[in-house]
Amino acid sequence: GLDVRRRIRWDQSQCEVYVYIKLPYGTLAREVSISVTPTRLTVQLSWHGKVFDGPLSRRCKGSESSWILQDTCTPSPMHHNPTLPEGLPYDEDMGRAGEPFTEVLVMIPKDDPHPWRALFEGGEEKSHYWTLQEMAMVDDEHVSYDEMDEHTKELVDEMRERRQAMASGEIDPDGFDDFRIVLSDADGAK
Repeated sequence: GLDVRRRIRWDQSQCEVYVYIKLPYGTLAREVSISVTPTRLTVQLSWHGKVFDGPLSRRCKGSESSWILQDTCTPSPMHHNPTLPEGLPYDEDMGRAGEPFTEVLVMIPKDDPHPWRALFEGGEEKSHYWTLQEMAMVDDEHVSYDEMDEHTKELVDEMRERRQAMASGEIDPDGFDDFRIVLSDADGAK
């Protein structure tokens, strides 16, 4: 069977969510059926049935979504992928290094510019820190700080404060996994 958790990855920009689903090599577009509604994503293969069907964690513009099928190769174990934990072993679900596979890329326009912490409702959440890193790495047009909306300025300010706290040793980056840091004075008051 298809172990979906190991075959799906996703990232996002401010405007879109990108879902990558690894399929067996040679899968044809006519064998793939994808449905995106404002609240749900369903992927089916004609020879397998539903690969997955789940409620999205946030609303999207389902009618504006699109997808493409592309052939690619599994990277070698030496290839660095920052979205995967260090030391993740290669197994038959992920494929051997250099092994070809087919991948479907589903592009889902967001209903609002807010970051998605999880792809599916109740699914595994990305940390706030990783979500901001992910959104900062996209190739969108760069905007000066003065041209940003207030919500984006707040996120940038929080990221700057966090980086400064990490640089000064106030925060251990390896143990840090959330935006909200509670600082207290010596008597325990917050």
